[in-house]
Amino acid sequence: MKLNRLKITFVGLVMSQMVTAQSAVVAAGVKATGTGGSITYSVGPVIFKKPDGSAAATGLQQPYEIMTLGTPSSLASTIGLTYYPNPTDSNLHLILNQSSFDLYDYEVLTLEGKAVLVTKSIVSADTVIDLASQATGIYLVTVRYQHEILKTFKIIKH
Repeated sequence: MKLNRLKITFVGLVMSQMVTAQSAVVAAGVKATGTGGSITYSVGPVIFKKPDGSAAATGLQQPYEIMTLGTPSSLASTIGLTYYPNPTDSNLHLILNQSSFDLYDYEVLTLEGKAVLVTKSIVSADTVIDLASQATGIYLVTVRYQHEILKTFKIIKH
């Protein structure tokens, strides 16, 4: 009986140390090691300290990838074309670093190929594409110069 109480007390102490040792419950995590070093990451609540010292949680980390789809044309490497934010919940900014926009256009498609926004002209260096009314999902934004595809981006809409 005395031995059982000792075991329970010991297990209780160990468990209390384990609980206070971790500040967040994470959904997943891994340590990757290679010849260049190692990296450890986790997926879970993001918590940071505000300037006043209090903690603030901003929600859960969401994985996303940024990539250009397809084979870019030779012209694409000379044109500064970027976009943000990805993922987005409303507006997508398409940034074109050119002095003239006359011959540029874009269109937005679903993954199934259905046109969400048919061909629209680019008229400024910062073109805002309104996706607020679109359903949550993955969209493809294709940018063209004189009807030649420059780049196609995969956009995640929350």
